[in-house]
Amino acid sequence: MATTPSHGVQAGLLAYYCLKFLGMLLRVQAPSLWTKLVTRKKSIVAFLIGLAAFLGMLPDLIGMYGHSHAALAAREQGDTSWLSARDWSAPQGYYWRAHYSDLYEAFKLVPFYSLHIWVDKFFHKEGGGWNTQGYVLEVIVDVLMIGLIGFELNRMRRNRT
Repeated sequence: MATTPSHGVQAGLLAYYCLKFLGMLLRVQAPSLWTKLVTRKKSIVAFLIGLAAFLGMLPDLIGMYGHSHAALAAREQGDTSWLSARDWSAPQGYYWRAHYSDLYEAFKLVPFYSLHIWVDKFFHKEGGGWNTQGYVLEVIVDVLMIGLIGFELNRMRRNRT
């Protein structure tokens, strides 16, 4: 759950189940609104799940931009190991800013962005690196998320027939 794709899958699944619950509420509480939305349901749901996945990965995507920025700066300075340049812990680096500093402050009210930071605080040490439980839980949670996706896809396939 602390890798970039895992954050995206986690945010997408959470958005899917929230939208599913909202759909059940609308069907019962506001049937006229529900019938208007049904014709566009798939496109709206796909867009919102994609947006949630993007926002869930955004802190790491900003960090990746920072890594490429650092690598290109090292390349311009003639550093032969420019491909391994990173900006993990520098306070002015993009990764640090996206997870702890000004960019974090700007985006911390965005739900899936905040979820990413919360999950990272659980899986990562404060100074960087992974907590011991992070290595095991990462695999377990990823397997559970893949199982949920498989379950939902199988359920949707069965409901179509």
